[in-house]
Amino acid sequence: LAGDVLLAFKERFFEANPEIKPGGTMKVAEECDDARKAVQQIIIQDVGAGYVDVIRIFERMADVVSMIPQISQGVRPEKSADTAYELSQLLENAGKYLGSVIRNYDQGLVEPIGSDFLRYNMLDPEAPGKGDFVLKALGFSSFQARIVRTQKLLQMLGLVMQYPELLAEAKPRPMLDEIFKSVDLDPGVLLKSEQDKEVEAKEKQEALAQQLAMQQQAQSEALAMAEGAKDAEHGRRMELEGAKAAGSLAKTVLGKSAPTPQPMGLPVQQ
Repeated sequence: LAGDVLLAFKERFFEANPEIKPGGTMKVAEECDDARKAVQQIIIQDVGAGYVDVIRIFERMADVVSMIPQISQGVRPEKSADTAYELSQLLENAGKYLGSVIRNYDQGLVEPIGSDFLRYNMLDPEAPGKGDFVLKALGFSSFQARIVRTQKLLQMLGLVMQYPELLAEAKPRPMLDEIFKSVDLDPGVLLKSEQDKEVEAKEKQEALAQQLAMQQQAQSEALAMAEGAKDAEHGRRMELEGAKAAGSLAKTVLGKSAPTPQPMGLPVQQ
């Protein structure tokens, strides 16, 4: 009502039934000296803000009413956790709430309905297995036992992996199998088998052998290059020694065949 436009008309001020539309016109009677006398808007106070506050109250109480926190439903709360510890505490409390929900189902639905079925079946005189039985729902007990067992397995696995002495005595693989089974996961599909480990070990050995062969080949090539460089250096030195020896011999020969210089001013004897 507050969001829509409400108009009030006085029919005697109109020549015909008015047609209200954006940008349209209406014909009024001659005795209507002011259009506001013919048409008036009815204003209803908006109370939507109050409804928004009520909705927020229900959102805040949703955790208590449903016993399932928003964080476990995939909804990020307004005051979300800032640290990993706070987030872990929220998730732990969410698990407690879920346990309470399961217990309420056991006590409020499963046990009463199952007990009614049991009493009805016991009325049959030919029903097999008749006796004084009491139906007990174990959904919450089994859920709690599975959670506690999973936590203990995780603690033991962390303790074993932390100390090498315990790791040498314990078997981590059966612990992993039990942890995966406790959360309804198939360890045979998600964990590596012995054949997978053998294949991976073989691939690692082949890769390591190939890497060693490449390293040996690179070392051999480096040694061959070093030997070639030494041979080239030796040949260059031999060439230099030969050139030096040839130069010394040439100087010796030229020194013996050159004429002896005579003093200035004296006749040269032929």
